[in-house]
Amino acid sequence: MWPGLKLVHEKPRHSQSQGSVERSNQDVRDMLVAWMLDNQTKQYIPEPDREAEEDVNSTALCAICEDYGIVQPCGKCRVRIHTKCGIEIEDQVICSLCSRTDAIRDQRESAKTGLEKQAAKMLALSQQNLPPIKVSQNVVVKVPDVDRGRLAPRNVLKTTIKNK
Repeated sequence: MWPGLKLVHEKPRHSQSQGSVERSNQDVRDMLVAWMLDNQTKQYIPEPDREAEEDVNSTALCAICEDYGIVQPCGKCRVRIHTKCGIEIEDQVICSLCSRTDAIRDQRESAKTGLEKQAAKMLALSQQNLPPIKVSQNVVVKVPDVDRGRLAPRNVLKTTIKNK
């Protein structure tokens, strides 16, 4: 609506030092209410122009550097960005937020596969080193020092109920 408008939000704990900010926010809110009443609408954000959004070489405000210029939509989230502000992947320009989201997803997937490999390795090693247990057999389990309190027993005697 107003190209140069920026709303400033600070910590709510220091109301005395940010009185001018709060006052300007109140003024902006009052102006929006007045505009909505004048135009008889309940929506203060205008509907996006889909034709301009799809235009690859339109002149508009970049979502990353907040500067006007030739922008194009992000290949994933359709946010308008400059070519220099985005990351070019496979003939598409992707915004930094989508790029970071993809990198995080890739790292999580590789961590998951690494944990699954480690769990399979630990299971195979324990099955190789430990003999099979029969149902209703007594077993002595050593409690690690880290998990044990001062007066807790060092070993626990248990009886197996079922095998998996």
